[in-house]
Amino acid sequence: MYEYNFRSIETLDEIKQNYLTIRGDLTALAYNEEMDISQKNNTVKEVQTLLNNNAKLLETYKNVLIAEHEKDTFEKIENSA
Repeated sequence: MYEYNFRSIETLDEIKQNYLTIRGDLTALAYNEEMDISQKNNTVKEVQTLLNNNAKLLETYKNVLIAEHEKDTFEKIENSA
């Protein structure tokens, strides 16, 4: 049971880390004038990969939820996005 609950925390942490990386990448794209086109393309690919990874992680997280209030909260968040 403990490991099961801990897995959901790890999943949420990975999602958070991915979003922080995406934020940094988007900031670099917006403000780094020294990036050449190949660097920009690689950064865009990385952002897309992280977004796809987060979508998969959210599906995994949805299947791990145990408590009914967690499921209700997740559904509200999911429907508002």
